[in-house]
Amino acid sequence: MKSAQLILYPAATICLFLTASAQSRPFDSLIQAFHALTDQTPLGRPSQNIMSPADESVSTGVIISDVIGKTQSIAIFSSLTRDIDSVSERFHDAKQNATVLAPQNGAMKNLKRKPWEDAEDYQTFGMDAYGGSEGEDRAHRNLRRFVESHIIPQSPWQEGQKVKTMSGKEIWWESKDGKKKVRVRGRCGGVPGLRDPQIQPYDVEVVSIADRVANGEVWVLASALFLDPASTLLLTYLLYAAIHHNTRTPITQTSTTMSFKTSDLAICITCGTQYDAPLSSPPKQCRICEDPRQYVPPYGQLWTSLSSAQPHMQNTLTPCSTNPAITFLTTTANPSSPSLHPSLSSGKPISASLLPGLPAQKVLGIGQRAILLQTPNGNILWDCLSFLSPSTVSEIQEKGGLKAIVISHPHFWTTHLEWAKAFECPVYLAGWDEEWSCRADNEARRVLVRDEVTEIVPGVKVVRVGGHFEGSMCLWWDGRGKDGESGLAPPESNQQPGTSRYTFMWSYPNMIPLAPAAIHKIWNALKPLEFTATYGGFMGQDHRAKDIKAQILESMKLFVKRAGHEDVAILKEGL
Repeated sequence: MKSAQLILYPAATICLFLTASAQSRPFDSLIQAFHALTDQTPLGRPSQNIMSPADESVSTGVIISDVIGKTQSIAIFSSLTRDIDSVSERFHDAKQNATVLAPQNGAMKNLKRKPWEDAEDYQTFGMDAYGGSEGEDRAHRNLRRFVESHIIPQSPWQEGQKVKTMSGKEIWWESKDGKKKVRVRGRCGGVPGLRDPQIQPYDVEVVSIADRVANGEVWVLASALFLDPASTLLLTYLLYAAIHHNTRTPITQTSTTMSFKTSDLAICITCGTQYDAPLSSPPKQCRICEDPRQYVPPYGQLWTSLSSAQPHMQNTLTPCSTNPAITFLTTTANPSSPSLHPSLSSGKPISASLLPGLPAQKVLGIGQRAILLQTPNGNILWDCLSFLSPSTVSEIQEKGGLKAIVISHPHFWTTHLEWAKAFECPVYLAGWDEEWSCRADNEARRVLVRDEVTEIVPGVKVVRVGGHFEGSMCLWWDGRGKDGESGLAPPESNQQPGTSRYTFMWSYPNMIPLAPAAIHKIWNALKPLEFTATYGGFMGQDHRAKDIKAQILESMKLFVKRAGHEDVAILKEGL
């Protein structure tokens, strides 16, 4: 049997990413991971926690370290805990109890400053407070204080009992209006010319209790503790500093420019979608981000263009270590570029630090990868990046150019007409989702797929699976490279019983699951196919095993069962 591959739209769960390693990361790596998670992690108000339903029972023999990374609704905060040794060690010690007060993803995304930022640092050290080794140490201390402020070093914790967090902050909880409320006292950090408000307790709602285990409990909070009261003043200080002390020189354009006539069209920074409108007069809203399957970030709608983005971003081509016929394409920030972004209103760069929630070096789009397949019948690009540069075009042309571009769903359509024109090739999109096109195809580059299975070239076909979008597609490839040989076999991915490598969501950012019938439809589309590997929409989402189809089916059944469904068709399926 051929070693066929299945290229999927985003399928691997964020929990796997979070629990891949128990070792602390370098701080710059931690920051990059935080930015990636706040861009992509579901908001997840966990009133319907499909991963771990709350009840009064205690999981004996299980400790906090076993469960902290498995609840999607607190994935962002959970990712930070393993990089704070004092916290991580407590979670791994069955003899040390703790109550974890984890802000849900939406709260972490909406923080008006990063967990490692402090208003007094900006006041003392200026806008570069976290630059260099000393600044990094300062940021790590702040992050430790933030995380430790959400950990109570005891469990159980009785109502009204005033205790101190690991950072020394006094805290207690009360039942109020039928809800559990954590009560804290906080004060705002001083800013020149601004007076601190009176110190008063304030409430933070406990949304749910995600887990009860042998050495403690994990509570899900509606907002963060000890941070938001100071955030408005921090933003005020940043604005003050920018107005009165801004000595930055304007960013200068490099000599590298896009040759496309449409390179000045407006592109949504959040999702990467390009519109038929100039950057000087962009749309009022991004229709992709306004849809419940995407999101408008806390800092609002911002726009750029391919021309404006050239100095700030770069694409990287990474050969697959296990198959020479596969190359991964990703976009990253240009390390030599200042952390500035083009402003919609003035066309001039503005400091990202003045926009709450905007990563300092936000790349275009959702952060997906594209996959270049070099087949005997021509190169196929699966999915599409928003950013495109002359160097990217040159590198792909050196590999033989493109026979076709095939894109899984509208979130990745982005700047597909620019890519199709640059490589003089067709781009295949699902006809069922045609309404989501945001640009007119004046040069007839698009091929709208309307069949359930469509051959692109011999050995490569696109299969409609639906789900996330009505026309969501996956790509089946027979695994043969341009020389006709099958790729190398990577190590097998073993799936532990009761766990899932795949998740099935209608909306990933807002954590809205697919209905069982939609999941069953995906299985019916995949069932006739033979394959031994899957590649997801983001780096690291590669899995290979002889029983990979069985793993997918098991993941589907687990997903449906944990959502509370019992008598549905997918649960009766077999290989």
